Parts: sequence; C-alpha cells; structure tokens
Amino acid sequence: MKSTPIYDNSKHYWEQTDDVLQFYEEERKKITYGVNINGYHVHPWLYFHANYFKTPIPAKDGTEPIIIPPLRDNEYFFCENYNDAEKNNKGLILFGTRRFSKSTDLASIAHWKAITKPNGQATVSGGSKEDLEMITRLIQTSMTNMNAAFYMENNSNDWNSHIQLGLKTKSNTPIVYSDIYIRNLEKGATKKSEKTAGAAPSVFILDECGKFDCIAPYTAALPSFKTPYGWKVVPILTGTSGNAELSSDAIKMMMNPQTYDLLPMNWDRLENRIDEKDLITWKRRTFGIFVPGQFGYEEGNIKKETNLKDYLRITKPSPELEKIKLLETDWRHAKELFIKNRAKLANDKTEFDKYIMYYPLDTDDILRSNNSNPFPIKEAQKHRQDLIDSGNTGKLVDLTLAGGKVEYTLSDKRPVEFPFGGGTHDAPVMLFTELPKIIPPYGLNVSGLDPYKQTKSGTDSVGAFYVLRREGLLNDPLAGCILASFASRNSIPDNFDRTCEWLIESFNAQCLMENADIGFIRYLERKGKADMLLANGVDFSRKINPNASANTPYGLYPTPKNQSHLMKGLLNYCNEEIITGFETDGTPIKALGITRINDIYLLDEIINYKAGGNFDRMVGFAHALAWADYLDTMGIKVESGEQQEKKEQKRKQQTSFFTDTSKFNRWR
Repeated sequence: MKSTPIYDNSKHYWEQTDDVLQFYEEERKKITYGVNINGYHVHPWLYFHANYFKTPIPAKDGTEPIIIPPLRDNEYFFCENYNDAEKNNKGLILFGTRRFSKSTDLASIAHWKAITKPNGQATVSGGSKEDLEMITRLIQTSMTNMNAAFYMENNSNDWNSHIQLGLKTKSNTPIVYSDIYIRNLEKGATKKSEKTAGAAPSVFILDECGKFDCIAPYTAALPSFKTPYGWKVVPILTGTSGNAELSSDAIKMMMNPQTYDLLPMNWDRLENRIDEKDLITWKRRTFGIFVPGQFGYEEGNIKKETNLKDYLRITKPSPELEKIKLLETDWRHAKELFIKNRAKLANDKTEFDKYIMYYPLDTDDILRSNNSNPFPIKEAQKHRQDLIDSGNTGKLVDLTLAGGKVEYTLSDKRPVEFPFGGGTHDAPVMLFTELPKIIPPYGLNVSGLDPYKQTKSGTDSVGAFYVLRREGLLNDPLAGCILASFASRNSIPDNFDRTCEWLIESFNAQCLMENADIGFIRYLERKGKADMLLANGVDFSRKINPNASANTPYGLYPTPKNQSHLMKGLLNYCNEEIITGFETDGTPIKALGITRINDIYLLDEIINYKAGGNFDRMVGFAHALAWADYLDTMGIKVESGEQQEKKEQKRKQQTSFFTDTSKFNRWR
C-alpha cells in the first residue's frame, strides 16, 4: 500500500474512520488466512510475525528497543516446517543451536493464535519455571505493545498459570475470546505429565523438551490434537543442546520422529539454499527438524541482506516480493566463523565440547549433550578402518537349503547401514568364517537376537542376529569372535525368521533373544523347534532380578534391569584387555576386546552410541554375550571336537556293553 491510514489510539475500534476500519479488517484476514503476493502465498503466522509481533531487539548502541523484528531466514525456515506440519497432520520437534530465536517464535505463535482463533486454548509447557518465564515474558511484551487494532484486554492475568483474553461487561461478567495456559511440568514428574491431557488446544508447546521426559506429556495430549477432519493444532517441541544432559525421551523423538507423528527433517529444504555444497556441515539422517549453528545469533555471524524474491529463487519478475527485505545466512562466513571459534578452544576440552553443543554443525554435535559414549571410540574407529583397509569385513551371502543342508551363494545385496532410515530392507548374511561342515558340539557357539517389531512396519528398527564363538578352548583363534551376523528388515517376517533358524542349526548356537516381540518364538513353535533352538531365559532372568516373572520361557524381556545387565556385559567385552600375540622376546601384545569385533556395522553403532537411541545390532550381540556368560557361570564347558569324539566313543562302548549278550552272559 502507498500509505497506512492512521489509527486514533484515543478512540475505540468502532469509532475509527471507515478507511481505518476497512484497512484493519483486511489485515485481520491476512493474519488469519495469509496473503498472496504475486502468486506466492505468505503464511498467516509469518505475516503476523513480520508486521505486528513486537519484542526486544538488541541495537548497535546497546539498547534493546521493543520493535518488530527484522525478517530472517531463521523465521522463514521455522515457518516452512510449521506449514508442512499443518498440511501433513504432524507435530514439530525442533532441536539445535542456541540463539535461533526459538523463544521468540514460540511466543509469536502463541500470541498469533490467541488473537485469531476464537475459543482457542493455547498450552505453553516447560520443564521448569525459569524456562517458562522466558516465553511468557515475551508473550506479555508482545501483547502489551500490540497494535491497538488487535489489542485485547486480559480478563485473567496470572502469568504463572492462566491468561484469558476477552472483554468484561459493565456488570464485570467476562466474555471469553481465548485462553493461554502455562504448565510447569517440573522436569517431567509423572503426576505433572498428565497436566497436558484433556484440553482442546489451538497451540501446544513443549519448550526445552531435552531437559525432561517429554514423551508422556506429549502422548497424553496427542488425542486432543486430532479431529475427524485432521489435526486442529501443530504441537511444537523445541530444545537447544548444551543446557543439560539430554533426556532419553528427547533423543528417541529426535531420532524417530515418524514413530511419534512428528515431521521428519527435509534436508533438501536446508541444502537447496546453499549454492556451494562444501559448506554443508551435516550428514543426512532420520531426524526431527535440525537447526544448525549457522542460524545462531553469535557474535560476528552477520547475515546478508536480500529480499524474499531472491531468497525463494523466483526467476520471473516480482516487484512486490522484491520489496520484502530478508536477512539470509552467509553460509561460507558462518562455517568459517564457527570452525575458527572451535579451534580457539581446542586446548580446553570442556569449553570446546560446550561450544560444539551450543552451536552444532551436525546432529551428532547435539548428542554430545548426553552422557559421553562409554565405549572405547578411538580404538573402535581405528579397528574399523583397519578392517576396511585389510578387506577383512566378512563375506556377504544368501542362504539356501539343499538336500536338508544349509548352503550359501555370494550376495549382491547390501547390508543395512546405521542409522536405518525405516521401511523394509532385504539384507544379506555376513559370514566371518565358513559354515560348519559337521554340526559343532553344544556349547561351542551361542547366538543372540533382537527381532524387529513385526506389527510396526513404519519404524526404523531392524532385526539383528549374531553367532558368537564362546571362549574356553586353548589356541582357538575364533574364541570370543563373531562367526556370523544378520541385520535385516524383510517385508515377509518368515524370511527373516528362516534365516535365523538356519544359522542357529548350522552353528548349533542356542539363541537368547529379546522377547518383547514373540514372532520368532511362534515361528519356531509351529515347527516344533523352540525348545531345541531357543535359550530358556527364566532362570537367567531370576539371576538378574529374583522377582522377575515371564510370560514365555524363552529369552529375556527388556526390563530396565535386564537392559542394564546386557549393556554392562557389552561394555566389559569391549573394554576388556586381551592378549593378541607375543613379541619375539615373549612380551605379550595387548589390545582391547573391541578389536575382536569384525562387523563394521556393529562398530558403527558402538561409535555412535547415545543412551536412548535405536541400536539393534548392539542389542542382538549383547544377548549372545550374555548367554555365553551365563553358560560359563553354570559350568557348561566348551569342549573341542576331539573331546566330543572321545565322549561319543565312550558312550557307544557303554551302550554296547549292556546290549551285547555275550558280554552280559560272562557276568551270570
């Protein structure tokens, strides 16, 4: 517009001139429904944020005037993902850099909905009073300084719990327009987590969700988001790394967004605006919405001035969009700045780690917020590279059954890489030794299985099976090593189960499995093989937890105590000091036990391990280790083939003594 009509603040809204009323009625439509500019639709929240939302903005002179913030690619990135979530009936989990304008955007969203959605109920939740005050103070500032045309009185003004917008009659009766509820979840305490349930929200915010167990309050509120016609609200979960140890709930939701009805990261959206691909600092992976450090409001991270037309890469003439100024990230300058700042802190590990978490350039940087990886990462990385350099990475094969015997052919399938992106994947078996020509003796080999959830086809879980040679035989080069592995997610579960069955029988490797999903158990029961091939975990479970109960005799249920036991066993295996040979003078050559692992994909999981993540291979292998350890404690010795043969000969002699009549007659 050439000019904006002047709103007379001394008069009531309905006392304004006709041109003022007409102008603001049109503006109300724009902040409610959006506006088309040269064929491009501007989202209503973005229009509100860029024209009416006010917040303190630092100025060069050191002051912080309360003004409309400049439009940046930060807000545009937030808006694009919000718009996608609206269209696809998904929630948002945004995690990443500090000083992205997270709190400002959340306050703006809450205020926008509060004045555009009659009878709306905005729910703003956080894990602590301090975190909530950051948002509520910004909401209050925006409401106080709102353009008079859209200003609303507060019938209730308790910024610790409830703000009600509307009017009051002369008799002091409230006329409610909308409500904002403030919920302090107190670090996700169980009783407090239900505070989010039962409402009918127009806005749902869980701020700093990495600081508390956020799944329960989110899932408690989830039913209230949905209607027969789609979701009525886009739930928003946000967090920044480096503030505190990340909760396992936040990690699960970030790593598995689709499991929780959350929008997955669209990496193209981020990368398509970066002209030089060497400036991309992250690896693509299944994740929530990642906000990289380059968006951070860090000293020296100056954005470039551009306009909405150029930012959107629109080639046709669009003078109206050219008038809309926008500040865009200077990706080269930002990368150089953050790498330079990291280098300055290289000699101070604590400050170096903090800075990486505060301004992450990759999703892995966020996860540094969690407990440090307890596994020997450097040794694992070196060993992995040694395996690749030597070509000792196993043989990829497909198994077949011919004449009652399991055989293999070389496979052109590819193993499942970590992290698995979801869906189905028909993978090969990895052999690290040949299939036995004769059945090995019982107790020589064991196996472990983490089956995938057959009833949940959309998850990023794979089935992971491992065959392990037990330790106990002298001069056995395979002692404590993986003989075969199989990680896959077949579209037909019986195909996965059959491969595991054949490997168990070929190696005579009794299997201890995780039994949260009993599909494999049912498969073997149909064939009458469950008792023979599966480990009975009842006594084992009670050894870990005397009060344990079981709904099936086979395997271990993933209780916290059982999971802790499995993890402890895997850690001990990896960190154990072993002797790998001797120097010419007889000095033993020592290494860590992790060097026995010859599966590079298992090593990938160990190197990238973070508590609360999805690490199927580690779980499957840990079950094999646990069963081997249990057999050791029960005194089940590993016997060589020669020992087994002598035993068999002795058994035959004893049998023949009692069945040979001539020998029996001598004793008469």
